[in-house]
Formats: sequence, structure tokens, C-alpha cells
Amino acid sequence: MKIKNSNDKFILSLLGPVAYGSVLLLSVLRCFQMVKFIDSTTGFFIGGAWLKVLLYSLLAIVCLAFIIISYFSSQSAKVEVLPFKNSVAGALGIVFSLALVYDFFASLGESAALLSGLSAGAFYNSKDAFKVLMASGTLPYAMQGFFAVFSAIYIVIVSKDFFKGSNNAYKHKILALAPICWSAFKIITRFVKQISYIKVSDLFLELIMLAFMILFFVTLSQVLSGVYSDDTRWRIPALGFSSAVIALSLNIPRLILTLFGGNFVNAEYPFSPADALFGLFAFAVSLIAIKSATSDKQPIDNTGVIN
Repeated sequence: MKIKNSNDKFILSLLGPVAYGSVLLLSVLRCFQMVKFIDSTTGFFIGGAWLKVLLYSLLAIVCLAFIIISYFSSQSAKVEVLPFKNSVAGALGIVFSLALVYDFFASLGESAALLSGLSAGAFYNSKDAFKVLMASGTLPYAMQGFFAVFSAIYIVIVSKDFFKGSNNAYKHKILALAPICWSAFKIITRFVKQISYIKVSDLFLELIMLAFMILFFVTLSQVLSGVYSDDTRWRIPALGFSSAVIALSLNIPRLILTLFGGNFVNAEYPFSPADALFGLFAFAVSLIAIKSATSDKQPIDNTGVIN
């Protein structure tokens, strides 16, 4: 008996308001947690176990709801992303691509700084040199920057499709792998940090965010490229909203406290323009996917709204 996409009672249009509300609530809780219960110099918790449990529980429940509703809803079988004309998604994609270019320079700068701190003796043996470059984060940061450029190019192509209502991204199946590789190397750079992955909430939540980000980009590349897309359409709203909520709930508080809150943001985990704009882009793509699945027709207007 078929289970996936079999339930008519699970309505995808509910996911948008839930995502909006989740970002607002989780951002407020996260701000309070960063101010009261996290040591900004080390990133470790200094109390507030009840808030930690509440925050993680809400995040898990929300993401699980996105996944369950998207998986079982019969509307998910009709999910599409392109060709749709949507100027909001197009504009967010362009800004996201600019953030990826910034990430390119930032990653290469970090890689160069780490490389300068290595001793010359580490490079006498090629095998040892590779291990040192990986363990220090030098190579992962360099590869993150490398794939950030190609990711920016791919997102620009997708954004142009949103502006024009076309699907030229379909022709770029290899380039579609760039955002996946970018996310993968971002997660590797987090693992080279010699610190507790559980006790430092920023690192723990970033690892979860990046895991969802990788899965979202995998799904997006499949759907846009038409590779096993029929089996993966439901994952666009499921993973898109999940990764967006985590990314925004992490970075909105960082931005607010950076601008107005003084020294409450750990220098190791600052506001990330690329992650924040990814969240907005994934949010917009997920809304388009829902609209495509819940509309009988797909007219396009100049404001980018699908009626």
C-alpha cells in the first residue's frame, strides 16, 4: 500500500504560517538564551537547561512536522519549482549569490591564515601534508571558497529563471552539484574545530543546519534537473522550511545582538550572510513549491506572485 503522498488531509499551505511563526518564536528564545545562558567568550552554556530543552524540542517538533506533512500530503506529488516567474525568489537568489561571493573571499582568507600558521616540516611528505591541510582546516576552507564561486553561478542561473519564468537550470546538472559541495565543505570546517559539539550550542545547531542544507540542495538539484524528481518533490518544502527555520533562527539573533546587544555573540560563530540569505532563499523556494502544488493553474504576474 502506498503511504507517501497518500493523505488528502495534510495541507501544504499550513507549512508557510508555521515556518513564519517558528522563526519568530525561536529567534526570540535564542536571543534570550544568548544573553542570559551562554558565555559569549567560550560558547558554553552557563545555565538555563530548561530553555535549552525547550528550544531544541521546539526545533525538533517543527522540523518533524514539516517532514511528516510533506511526506504524507497528496499535494506534494504536484510540487514544482521551475518554470515559475517569481521576482521575490529571483531577487533573494541574486543577493544570496553575492553572499556566496563574499564567502569565497572569507573562506580563502581563513585558509590562507591557517596555512601561514603551519610549519614547513609538515609538507616534506605528501601524505602527511594532506593530513595536516585537512586536520587544520586549510584545505576544507579553500574548497569551501572554490565551490562558493560555482554555487553563486548556479544560483544566478536559477534566479534568472525565476525572473523570466524559464527553466535553464535544467541544462546545468553538473553545476547543480556545486551548492552541495559548498555545504559539505562547510560542515567539514566545523568538524575540524577541537571543541565539544554538544556543549557549544552554536556549533551543534550549525551542524544540524548544514546537514539540512546539504539535503535541501541535493533535492533541489534533483527536482530542477529532473533526476529522480518524482520521488523527491515532497522534500522541497520539508527540507526547505526545516533548513530555513534553523538558519534564520541562528542568524537573526546574531545579527540583532551584533547590532544592538554588545558582546553577546561568540567571535567564532558570528552572523553569516551566506547562511542567513540561504535561509531566505530556501524559504522562498519552499513557498513557490507549495503554491505550485495547491494551485489548479499557474498564472504569473509582474510582482512575482503566482495566483
